[in-house]
Amino acid sequence: MSVNEILLNIWKREKSNQELIEIDEDFFEKCKAYLHHLEIQSQTETDVIIKSLFSHRWKRVNFIVNDLINLRLIKQSNIAVHQKNQLIKTTVNEQKIKDSIIKLVSEFRNDILGVDLVEYEDFQEIDEGAFEYVEFIQSEIESVGIDLRNYGPFDVGDIVLMPKINSNSFFKRSKIDLIRIDR
Repeated sequence: MSVNEILLNIWKREKSNQELIEIDEDFFEKCKAYLHHLEIQSQTETDVIIKSLFSHRWKRVNFIVNDLINLRLIKQSNIAVHQKNQLIKTTVNEQKIKDSIIKLVSEFRNDILGVDLVEYEDFQEIDEGAFEYVEFIQSEIESVGIDLRNYGPFDVGDIVLMPKINSNSFFKRSKIDLIRIDR
């Protein structure tokens, strides 16, 4: 199968699939070489009709490769945002960008929200009746807990009985110390 046929096949499969499809690690290198070949041919060809055909093919392949990259970037971003494990083979460059997106999303969550992503299934498994005493070691403006209730504002030294599901978030951000009470 030619690079053009492989490209068209992968592009069509990627467009029709919700999940990221597996591609060879050197796939985009082959596409790059093919695009370069078409560009050289369109520039050096002396026959006007053949030159036009190569130019048209280059534009079409360029569009398809760029659209494929965009489709895959959207899917990679979705995987990173939802912190899903990806077990399929991708290119080295795609793995680098996915790792960068995961890092950026994690930093965003930490800077803006101060909490990690909690999957809905995990949320349901948490014992919502479990409470613990905490002491605030940093002030905290009013915030919305993982249980979607408002908490705060809290000043340094405030002792609060709160659901463990929310105290974990404050603890990760070094806002509280846990108070252990032995019964």
